[in-house]
Order: sequence, then C-alpha cells, then structure tokens
Amino acid sequence: MSRTKDQKLEEIQICDLSFRLAKQAGLGGNHAEAKTKVQKMFPKMPAGQIASLYAKAMTFLEACNTFGETYFSKNLSDAEIIEALQEAHPGFSEKTYRDALSFGRFLAK
Repeated sequence: MSRTKDQKLEEIQICDLSFRLAKQAGLGGNHAEAKTKVQKMFPKMPAGQIASLYAKAMTFLEACNTFGETYFSKNLSDAEIIEALQEAHPGFSEKTYRDALSFGRFLAK
C-alpha cells in the first residue's frame, strides 16, 4: 500500500520530533519517556510505527559525530554534508538536517 503525501509529512514530523527528544534525552537517557511524548502528540499513529521512527531518529543521532568529523576532516561545505546526511538518513526535514550537522560539529570539536 502506497503512503499518501500527508502520511509521509506526518512521518517526517514524527522523525523530527523524535530526533529533538532523543537529543535532549542523550545517548544514555530516558528514551521510553521521549517515545511516550511522541505517541501523545501523534495518538493516531500505531505504537509500533512510533517505535520504528524513533529508532530511525536514534540511528541518525548516533551518526552525528561521524558526520561532524567528516565535515572537519574533508573540509566539505554544509550543503555537501547535508546531502550526504539526506542520502544516509532519509526522512527528516531540512531544518533537522541542519540541526544534526550543527550538533555533529559540536560533538566533533
């Protein structure tokens, strides 16, 4: 079954929110609480789908350091790194890719 444009947009919103909450919770933080917040904000989305999208956001968050190091070591432009982020971790908004790059540069310093 093909997803509608609205469903894809909602998934992007969930991924973006999940990324922000996962970043706030930290890599060793309370992610169950963060997932509960996401579920409350998107009550019609099945819990399994929320868990899957949150896991996707966690994988993206964990990759930020690597992309930050790449930014510094290869002297790439923001646009080049964001393009690489989009290819490696599709499904987030442009703002979240920029936030991830900024966070990655912070981690890599």
